[in-house]
Amino acid sequence: LAERLFYQKKLLKFIKISNPDNVIIANLVNDKPLNQNEIIKCCNILKIKISYIVRSWDNLTNKGRMNLAPDIFFVWNEAQKKEILKFHNFKGSKIIIVGPLLYEHLLNENVLIKKENFLNKIGTNVTNIITYVGSSPQILQNEIDYLISFLQKIVSSKILDLNTALIIRMHPLQTLSNSLQNSKHLNSQIEKINKLLELEKHNIYFIPSLRSNFFEKVDKGLYLNTIYHSDFLIGINTSAMVEAM
Repeated sequence: LAERLFYQKKLLKFIKISNPDNVIIANLVNDKPLNQNEIIKCCNILKIKISYIVRSWDNLTNKGRMNLAPDIFFVWNEAQKKEILKFHNFKGSKIIIVGPLLYEHLLNENVLIKKENFLNKIGTNVTNIITYVGSSPQILQNEIDYLISFLQKIVSSKILDLNTALIIRMHPLQTLSNSLQNSKHLNSQIEKINKLLELEKHNIYFIPSLRSNFFEKVDKGLYLNTIYHSDFLIGINTSAMVEAM
């Protein structure tokens, strides 16, 4: 009841002045910058239709429960349609299956490149590729610490030979720039990064490179090619594992 009684007057005024035919939101659950419920409440008051595009594969299961329903849900597949009904109990909303819109741009035929060109891009000519895909901080708090331990074990096991390379793709929220910015122990973090650099000589490749500018926009085309050309994928509960399927 409180969700319907209280609303942000400034937001209501802004939407009223904008006078949209329809409002689309894409992060209804687990959203920090702006509580999307506030947008729904204002749209309901103004009798404006509101649609929600489900952004990622796990948004409907482990990001929290929705209190207010939009008029229309755009979901990835039949499984997400069932999740809305099971976990959020929104039976009055229209649910339309449209596929993963987040990766629609990757269907561009120019995104995928030949394996030979991909290998040239990362600087190797191996036959076999094993790829590690990183996890967000909520799954793995400090990926750098984990990677040092993981890679040292990989190197000591000697499973990487001249024909096999290991590609490491850290999670975008676990980039080295974030790690350095948020670290209270900067020298310690730099020391850990140097340890990772030392491991590169063992047929281990980081994408993006550890020496690249981590403030640059994530190259999703390179991300797709990394998954597409990998022979074996490993990770800890991360979206990339689902997307690789």
